[in-house]
Amino acid sequence: NTAATRWTSDMVLCYMDARSTPGPQMNPEFVWSAAKFAMLLAKHDKPLDDARRVPVDTLFDSVLFTAGEWYDGKSFWPGQGGVTNASDWLAFIDLQLTIGGVQLDSAAATVSAALAHELRPSVVLTIPGPDPRQESFGLAPGLTRNLNFSRVEDRLAAVEWFTATAYAKFTARRFSHVYLAGFYWYVETILPGDAAILPALSAHIKTSVDPSLFMMWIASTRR
Repeated sequence: NTAATRWTSDMVLCYMDARSTPGPQMNPEFVWSAAKFAMLLAKHDKPLDDARRVPVDTLFDSVLFTAGEWYDGKSFWPGQGGVTNASDWLAFIDLQLTIGGVQLDSAAATVSAALAHELRPSVVLTIPGPDPRQESFGLAPGLTRNLNFSRVEDRLAAVEWFTATAYAKFTARRFSHVYLAGFYWYVETILPGDAAILPALSAHIKTSVDPSLFMMWIASTRR
């Protein structure tokens, strides 16, 4: 609950990916609605399946949108599954903002009214891991060339493009009850050649995107 974390106290991790959308890959556990988000923003007096439930106290104050599985066997984790391209990354931004942001904003409005207390949960967006196997990332709005992820400088260019694009799209939504706190680096280890990417990306977010944002990382350790 400090300025360094943009006043985040209690954060919940929410997976939204290919399993969150209609189709053979859909899994109800990964489908998000305003009612489901409301159960995370506030303690209720009854379970989710009871229409008589009402909020009685606040719960989580921030939400990290992340992912696991993508379409067509692709993965945002480098070295696993198929490689993603620019159109996948754009679709992932839109998924985080529609299934995530829109529903969370609606939930925050509902819970705020019920508790007579304005809630403004913060949002953290996930940055896909740039997979070195992807040698033809493709073109998309804001990209000036086809990136080759076998090169470190192109992997950095991709994640810088992603954060700037996601920030612009989030801002354009003009959410009334949620705000963007920062970005989450998806890969939990430092892959070969990537040691320089994280500090460079963090500096990019602070200097070129928005100085108030933070970059978050969950590091796995081995003993």
